Amino acid sequence: MESLESYLARQYRKATAKRYGRDIALYLQALGEAKALQATYGQVVAYLGRLRTQGKSSADLATILQGIKKYYYWLLESGQRKDHPCAELILKDKPQKEVRFTELLSREELESLLERKERYGLLSKRNQIILTLLIYQALTVGDLVALQRGAVDLAAGTLSIKASSRLNARRLSLRPCQILLLDRYLRQDRPQLLGTRESATLLLNLRGQPIQGEDISYLLETYRKRFRGRKIHARLIRMSVIALLLEEGRALREVQLLAGHRYPSATERYRQEHLWDLQTALEKYHPLSE
Repeated sequence: MESLESYLARQYRKATAKRYGRDIALYLQALGEAKALQATYGQVVAYLGRLRTQGKSSADLATILQGIKKYYYWLLESGQRKDHPCAELILKDKPQKEVRFTELLSREELESLLERKERYGLLSKRNQIILTLLIYQALTVGDLVALQRGAVDLAAGTLSIKASSRLNARRLSLRPCQILLLDRYLRQDRPQLLGTRESATLLLNLRGQPIQGEDISYLLETYRKRFRGRKIHARLIRMSVIALLLEEGRALREVQLLAGHRYPSATERYRQEHLWDLQTALEKYHPLSE
């Protein structure tokens, strides 16, 4: 039987698996392993309620719940339990902030990010890979930093993204230009960056070390002058891509899978119909005088 630790490590990033493992251990300690094995929906809710009274934030509770859910999915897969007590449990907390559509980037602005001069030639392909993954696959900074060499399948033209505490795992198709970039990077640039070192991480910095979120932030900071002081960051690009895909007629489910959203409602936030309806109403009842 696969251990819980192996189960988590197989499906999630190292940091996420570690966080889930810690939260599960605290849950088992609080209830007792025997009681947790047979726990009901009400007992899980009661446990979360106690944590809330202890001052746990909504974000922490959501992550803890995800860890507990993974524990019961493991019990199901290993045959130790036949039902899942909290699979449908969703915490109702503060609603997410509305997407500010007027601040999003247009398709032309997104594509213009690919037009850049590089200070270091050895980072040219790597930077293009980062930018195309932001623009075409709507990856997060966490996704990019966690990418492993084995996630790339050039023959199939796909990229595998591991699940995180907030997003589902997904296998995404790569565009032909990305396959060419990755092939060149993996055969020539990455080995030069690595030198005599070894690393399973896909994207490396000039020192041959795994990139960090700060490296991506610095890369995007170089566009400030082009966009007249406007701050370009990975989250803005991701939000823009999701909104544009929906605007261009892509199915909600398709965009949800690409984005890794757990629930359709998370993707639904990026629909602009309500904005267009508001604009139509304004034009109808408050027309501009000519």
